[in-house]
Amino acid sequence: MTIDTRAEVIRIGIVDDHPIFRDGLRRLLELEPDMVVVGDAENAVQAVAFAEVHRPDILLLDLAMPKISGLEALAATPEFTRTTRVIVLTAAIDTDDMVKVLMLGARGIVFKAAATAILIAAIRTVMAGRYWVVREAVSDVLGAIRDLQFGATQRRILRDFGLTHREREIIRL
Repeated sequence: MTIDTRAEVIRIGIVDDHPIFRDGLRRLLELEPDMVVVGDAENAVQAVAFAEVHRPDILLLDLAMPKISGLEALAATPEFTRTTRVIVLTAAIDTDDMVKVLMLGARGIVFKAAATAILIAAIRTVMAGRYWVVREAVSDVLGAIRDLQFGATQRRILRDFGLTHREREIIRL
């Protein structure tokens, strides 16, 4: 009996509006023995149809595209993240948008200026069920999430006029 020691192949889709970037990325990823690019799309509208047909394990989604951004695509099509793990590729992103893409179901954020090894590590990390956020941004993202939580708590306090649950109960009676 022989044992198959090959790793499971990671099926990847690429969505970016620049053809030369898609082609270069495809060539780099396919140098990895456990990765195969199952196709690509040039915009977010095509990405939805592509993801439904090809069902890649990982979808590398450009954040800044004409007409519909990657952020808008994630917001409009939450089914992306049910069957496919999304890693957002971006040249630049602010902390608020980082939090938004993660809340919309993206599993990772990689800067386009990052080394190929970083992207490969991000893909493998996300495939293992974990999240990938650039090290420099982790504290900013966590701070923004804390601020969101604090803001929700503050809105609830204002809505309740700062009264305790028991005080509101007495007023109702």
